[in-house]
Amino acid sequence: MVIFYPRYSVGEMVEARRQSSVAWIICYSRHREMTHLTSSVPGRRLLINIVMDTYFLSHCKFQVPTMANHHFVVVVVGLLISCNARSSGEETGYVGPVDPNTVGLNRKQSLSHFRLFFHETFTPNNATSVAVVQPLPMYNATYFGVLAVSDNALTVGEDPNSKVVGRVEGFFAGTSQSEFDLMQILNFALSEGKYNGSSFVVLGRNRLSLSVRELPVVGGTGFFRFATGYAQVNTIFLDIQTRSTVEYNVYIYHY
Repeated sequence: MVIFYPRYSVGEMVEARRQSSVAWIICYSRHREMTHLTSSVPGRRLLINIVMDTYFLSHCKFQVPTMANHHFVVVVVGLLISCNARSSGEETGYVGPVDPNTVGLNRKQSLSHFRLFFHETFTPNNATSVAVVQPLPMYNATYFGVLAVSDNALTVGEDPNSKVVGRVEGFFAGTSQSEFDLMQILNFALSEGKYNGSSFVVLGRNRLSLSVRELPVVGGTGFFRFATGYAQVNTIFLDIQTRSTVEYNVYIYHY
C-alpha cells in the first residue's frame, strides 16, 4: 500500500507510516477477502484495491496528519478516475480506436444531387405499397394509425416506364390526428453504375399537405457511409385508390 505525503517533518512522516502499518496488519485479511470477491479483470481489481485502501485509512484506528489526509484523498480520487476509465475499456472488450483511413475517411468529401422518382401501386393484384394496419375509423381523413410497407421501383424519370436504377423499401405510419402526415423510413437501394450496391436512408416527417417537403438523410452504406444531407419531396401524381409518383431531389454529403 502506497501513501503520498506532502512536505512534513521526518517525525510526522515516521509516525504516520508506523500507524498505517499497524492499520494494514489489522485490516489485511478483510481487505484480501473482499478483493478476491471482485472481478478478475486487472483494472477492476486495482480499482477495488484502491477503494479498500481508502476505506481502511478512513475507518481503522489511526490518524494521518490532517493535511496529509487532504492530499491523499486528492491523489486517490485521481487514481479512481483513471482506473475507472481503464477498467471500462477492459471490461467491454469490443471498443477501441480506429484509423479513419481504413473506413474511407481519407477521401475527399463530396456533395451529390440525386433526382429520382419512385412509383407506388395500390391496386390489390400488383400492389407495391400495402397498408398492414388500417387507420382508426374516426381518423379516415388523416390516416392516423395507418401502417404501410412499400417496395417501389426507383427511376430516372416521372414516367413509370423510364429506366429503373434501384428500389425504395421502407414503411410509413400515419402520425397526425389533424393533418395528413406520415412518419416514414425509406431505404434507397441503388443498382446502377458505381453506386450499385450502395444505399442511403431518408427518415422523418412527410407533411403531405405541403407541395414540397423536406426530410433528412441520416446515413447509408457503400458510397454513402457517414452520409448526411436532406431530400426535397414533391408528389407528382397521387390517386389513393390506384397509384402515385413521387419526386425526390436528394442532396448528400458523402465520401
